[in-house]
Amino acid sequence: MMDMELLRATTADGWRLAVYFHAGSGDRRFPVLMVHGFGSNRFSMDAEKNYSLAKAAAARGFAVYVLELRGAGESVAPVPTESLEYNWGFGDYLEQDMPAAMELVLEHAQSAHLHGVGHSMGGMLFYALATRCLPELKSIATIGAPLICELKLGRSEQRLLKFAKGLAPNNQHWRLPLAGLFGTAGRFGRISSRLADGILMNSDNVDADLVPFLAKHAMNDVPLKLLLEMTSQMAHQDLYAWPYGFERHLEKIEAPVLAMAGSRDRVAPPSSVFGALHRMQSDILRYREIGCHFGDKADYGHIDLLVGRHAPEEIYPEILDFLEEMDQSR
Repeated sequence: MMDMELLRATTADGWRLAVYFHAGSGDRRFPVLMVHGFGSNRFSMDAEKNYSLAKAAAARGFAVYVLELRGAGESVAPVPTESLEYNWGFGDYLEQDMPAAMELVLEHAQSAHLHGVGHSMGGMLFYALATRCLPELKSIATIGAPLICELKLGRSEQRLLKFAKGLAPNNQHWRLPLAGLFGTAGRFGRISSRLADGILMNSDNVDADLVPFLAKHAMNDVPLKLLLEMTSQMAHQDLYAWPYGFERHLEKIEAPVLAMAGSRDRVAPPSSVFGALHRMQSDILRYREIGCHFGDKADYGHIDLLVGRHAPEEIYPEILDFLEEMDQSR
């Protein structure tokens, strides 16, 4: 297997997005595009040691491309100072970043189709594209991807959002310092650690030595604008404001979909994950909730759906089996 290669996808507005390529054995028909979620980067899909869905897919023979959206990881703004303004939201990811990444992947792989794999917001982006019935999307596998219009956060989750927002100025062209918040020692570090445990992950399901790595490398600051968009949609669930209007049209999705949820996920509760799938009318729709009640070794939270202690043996195979099946279908 070849070493990982850094590619660049250029958006219409000039961002040079980082796309990490893992070459497979070449015996799969279509490549896989993986997209991270809110406040994250490629390391959610491609962490250290054995906790890499990307490497697992490449080992199964797929050509794998891991995208870092604007503002995340090694993606580069057209003007350096613009990367400090954080003036983008879900619509920019949808209309700018995703088309650029898909174009790069299809051209680089010399393919007419691709499989989409998205965690959380990354899965939402694939749903949004699929409502447009894009023929390029061969299949979609989502991990903890919620239906925002029906999402209701509990008190602890609301407290976490309020705490994060309080660290940013009242300016939509600013950012929530998630990277600093969860990687900081001292008072904020202790507070954020208590809030994150049980909300962002089930810490009992994550190797202790992996947590510092994730805090240091896998978290990115996010635009306040993006958070305000999402919370506004949650508060006005029947308005379907742009760019979340795609949730009104999920029945248009024709691509096969696998949706996975964690039984202890409080960011994307199982009801919100299944709620999205329930609205679709594709011929192939599959749902899997991961938890002890269903015979799994742990009750999974949000982040540990990708990096949980047992994810490589309980979650990765189900996703990869689905991709293989869809790759072979006509």
